[in-house]
Amino acid sequence: MKPFYANLLQIETGIYLNSRAISSEWTDERKYLIFRHLSIPVNCRLSTKYFFISGGPIADYLIKQNTDNWYNHAEMDINKVTFGINANAGLQKTFKQITIFLEGRYSHVLTSLSKNQFYYYPSFKNFGLGIGLNYSISKKTKM
Repeated sequence: MKPFYANLLQIETGIYLNSRAISSEWTDERKYLIFRHLSIPVNCRLSTKYFFISGGPIADYLIKQNTDNWYNHAEMDINKVTFGINANAGLQKTFKQITIFLEGRYSHVLTSLSKNQFYYYPSFKNFGLGIGLNYSISKKTKM
């Protein structure tokens, strides 16, 4: 039986830029609002040599509303901060202190964007694919 090493289970965080949209077809003309959020997850990550899974809570902060294609170009009265959950799975390969990865990401916002919940109660579900590089600032110690 192989021993369980603490570096297989990690806590990770990061910053993502997400775009989300609300669409309306009440008239012949399609109307939509686009929101740009900074998303900060705090995930528990189980990592092996080539594969990883992670998940945990997220906090989103609204940085911009694009109202170019919305009714009267009016902004919605919405909460700047929302909370949700996320899950990730991917493949990785490490070379010294650099890790190359390909991951699939799912996130679900659990709180309402709208300050007036009787008007609109959006709950976003996002699916994404990411490719990237991680740099490890700590060196591994041999046991």
